[in-house]
Amino acid sequence: MKKKIVLFLCVMGIMTVLTGCSSGSKEIYTPQNIQEKKAKKVSDKFVKKVQKEDYKDIKSYIYIPDSTFIKDDDVSWYIERSNLEDIVGMSKKQIVLTNMEKDNTVIDDSDNNNATTRKLTYTTEDSEDYEIILVQDRNNDWKIYMPDIYVSNYKYKAEKSLTTYINGIEVTSDYIEKSNGVMDDNYTTYDIPFVPNREFTITSSDGFEENVTSNDSDVQIDKNKK
Repeated sequence: MKKKIVLFLCVMGIMTVLTGCSSGSKEIYTPQNIQEKKAKKVSDKFVKKVQKEDYKDIKSYIYIPDSTFIKDDDVSWYIERSNLEDIVGMSKKQIVLTNMEKDNTVIDDSDNNNATTRKLTYTTEDSEDYEIILVQDRNNDWKIYMPDIYVSNYKYKAEKSLTTYINGIEVTSDYIEKSNGVMDDNYTTYDIPFVPNREFTITSSDGFEENVTSNDSDVQIDKNKK
C-alpha cells in the first residue's frame, strides 16, 4: 500500500540516518550525488522525528513562505492526521529509503517556479511504502512541502486603535492590507499570508478573544465599550 506525502526539504547539517539493512524484499537506496545525500539526510531526520513524536522545531522543516503565525503544534496536529499517522510514535519500527527518482510535482509558489523535484520511497519492515516528494527551492535548499498545513490570505478587520494577535503573536503593520485607494477611517484590514488550517485564536489589546478558522471571513474586532 502506498501513502503519499509531499515534502519540501531544507539543506541542513544533519547526520542522523535511518537504521536497518533492508525492508522486506527491497534494498536500501544509495544516493547518487551530493544533492541526493543532502535531501536524504533531511528527510531521514524528519521521519525519525515523526517516529519519536519529537515535534520541537518541526516547523523549521516545513516550507511556508511566511511561518510567523504557524506553530510547531499546528504542524504536529496535521502530521498526526496525515498519511504519516501510522508511523507516529513507532520509534522502534524499521523504515528505510528504498528509492529516489525524478518527479513532476508542481509547487504552488510564484517564487519557486520550475522547481526541481524528487520522489523518495520509504519502506517499513512490514513492506508498507510511503512516497515523499522533495523539492529544491530557489536557494537550492530542500524543505518539506506540506501545503495542507496552512491556508493563505486570511483577512479580518480591527479598529485602528487596537493591537491584535494571532495565537499570541502580534500582528504588525507589515500585514495591513494595501488600500488600493479605498480608505476606512475607523478600521484596519489585515491580510495574513498564511494561517493554520485549523482553529486558531485572535485576541486584541482591548480584551477581545475569539477562536476562528480560515473559513470565518467576517471577523471584525471592535474596541471594548466598557
